[in-house]
Amino acid sequence: MLFRNPKSLRLFMNSFAGPALVRNSSVAKCFSILAVLFLSALFPVQQSAFGQSFNYANFNSIAGLQLNGNAAQTTLFPPLRLRLTDNSTAAGANQVSSVYYNTKVNVVGGFTTTFQFQVSDKHAGTNGGGEGITFIIQNSPSGLTAMGPGGADLGYATIPNSFVVELDMALNAGYDSTDNHISVHTLGTNPNSAVDLTASIAAASFPQQLKDGAIHSVKITYDGVVGWDIYLDNLGTSLVGFNYALGAATNSATAYVGFTSSTGSGNNVQTNEILNWSFSSNNPTAADGNVSGVILDGEGNPVEGAVVNLNGTETRKTITNAKGFYQFDNVETSGFYNVSASRANYTFSPASRSFSALGSHTDAAFTGSSTGDNANPLDTAEYFVRQQYVDILGREPDEGGFNYWSNEILSCGGDSACTDRRRREVAASFFIAEEFQDTG
Repeated sequence: MLFRNPKSLRLFMNSFAGPALVRNSSVAKCFSILAVLFLSALFPVQQSAFGQSFNYANFNSIAGLQLNGNAAQTTLFPPLRLRLTDNSTAAGANQVSSVYYNTKVNVVGGFTTTFQFQVSDKHAGTNGGGEGITFIIQNSPSGLTAMGPGGADLGYATIPNSFVVELDMALNAGYDSTDNHISVHTLGTNPNSAVDLTASIAAASFPQQLKDGAIHSVKITYDGVVGWDIYLDNLGTSLVGFNYALGAATNSATAYVGFTSSTGSGNNVQTNEILNWSFSSNNPTAADGNVSGVILDGEGNPVEGAVVNLNGTETRKTITNAKGFYQFDNVETSGFYNVSASRANYTFSPASRSFSALGSHTDAAFTGSSTGDNANPLDTAEYFVRQQYVDILGREPDEGGFNYWSNEILSCGGDSACTDRRRREVAASFFIAEEFQDTG
């Protein structure tokens, strides 16, 4: 059986063909099979947004990514790539970019990230090419728009609360040893620097040329205590190993992860592209706490589908389950937080709850009062996404996946045509998700 229940079938079919077609169940079943086959071809690779990790096997879709500066998705010859700088035209000089996964991830507890990159169209002069690519972890007040100057600054200098792994492909006299080296930079919570030698906590020359036009692979691991290893091409042997407690830079358990890149002037220009990227957090640190609660109405009935926002030291969002329960795990215990709830046709008391110096567990309950049935909760992105999890996958959403898919819809803002399109795309993605396909 392809669909778990008639409600999810109607939702999917209505989004493509309207309710008239769904009235004929045999036609609907045939159409659903064709639709899934069509969508599997249209979206051959999906980001793994149903768990805490994510995986871009290619960039045919850049959903879930924030692109700044000169960053762009390539447009020809799938699988598409993430182009950080472009020297295919005369406009390749003095470019700068940053790209971030649009949801903070747990980094202090440890992680593994891998990606492949390729450099092309480098300047043909002596030592031509540059400047380079970085992997960045940052908790800057600028958030998803954080980007530093270009040139030798590689797009990350001046970003505070950041930790950067440089793949530096330009020789800048005074602070670069070669035009082909790795350097790890952080100044803790202070603005980072690509040229301050005290910012470099580990460095090494590469055994192979990075701007040779070949595809190169990188793996970065952090054990959640102090141990780091960086691998290049030979992912079984560490090229650089060093010790650093990441929390000294992020000042939080969670942070944004992504890339920065730049070109310079003169010979220091090239096209820098990311081909794929995966990230997986380790188990969170034991020091983290959790915030949870139950939301009931005045008669003691659970209020399901209420969006709960956590703001303050961390900014997060989740949604109540069928029992009115919600929970935020891995919450940093040294911060200040404000928790509030919202849902169509309800008001909540208290309007918000505030906490500081959280213990291992903090309870934050709310009481909901119905205001009638004037609004359809399915019209809200969060309620709509939860319904996909419940109807199609047969479970409540995890926080990471819930935020990913609801943010996809919310990114349309007030553009109703964009919102309608994204809702259809999100529903389709659930039907072609491996988790659903494995159910038969």
